[in-house]
Amino acid sequence: MDFINSGNKWIDYARGQARGVSDIGLYDPGRTIHVSPLEITRMCRRHVDTKKKQGSKLYDFGRVLDGDWDLSNQGKRNTPLEETVIHQSVFERYANNTAWEDLPVFEHKLKAIREQGRVDGCRSRADLVVRYRRLDDVYERLRDTGWQLEEQVGGLFQNNVSVSITRNGGFLLGTGGAHRLSIAKFLRLPAIEVYVLSRHVDWIAVRRRAECGQGFPHPDLEEFGEGAERPSPAPAPPSTKTTVYRFLNRVLSPRMS
Repeated sequence: MDFINSGNKWIDYARGQARGVSDIGLYDPGRTIHVSPLEITRMCRRHVDTKKKQGSKLYDFGRVLDGDWDLSNQGKRNTPLEETVIHQSVFERYANNTAWEDLPVFEHKLKAIREQGRVDGCRSRADLVVRYRRLDDVYERLRDTGWQLEEQVGGLFQNNVSVSITRNGGFLLGTGGAHRLSIAKFLRLPAIEVYVLSRHVDWIAVRRRAECGQGFPHPDLEEFGEGAERPSPAPAPPSTKTTVYRFLNRVLSPRMS
């Protein structure tokens, strides 16, 4: 299936996946939710593995997944986003005005181009320079007008963010938009609009209870109304959000003093 540049076909594919596992009324892949960017704390290795095997993370779109993928994949934990070269380089760029060409992410992408021939639509150093100049335009737009969902430009998730929801309602970065997500965190945007790539099977059980009036405040349960206090979004470590705030304050305090 060649769905890479067809958002509608991916949504149709995802609806087929959801229909085979759960009640389609409980899981509309075309629906978006609004999430605090600071709550998206880790990447999902399961989706990276899917891309390596099948060519796209979107083959997980619409899937209800069992197992411990929300904790780790093949013995490797889901990496905190603040440890990634993208996140660290974005914060360095906008906190200290460091040129993209002097940041680790630039060399990381150059190396990937040399090894793979094409990364993020770039085939050369010049392409990469242009790509990051455009990212500065994205930064200015997010700063000035806030987060806006891009209408399937170049594919459903090319410029948008998706999350996968863990067994306890936590958020893992699903596909795309890692730079934009880090910019949103740097700008401290209160919420961003995202698609849901996959859900843990235990979370589907929570959604079924919410449909019967046993819900609680959570972005993925809003359609059912609010109920009791929201539980902690495990399995992310309890200190994750504190660590993110500490990282924000450490990087931002020099420019705010």
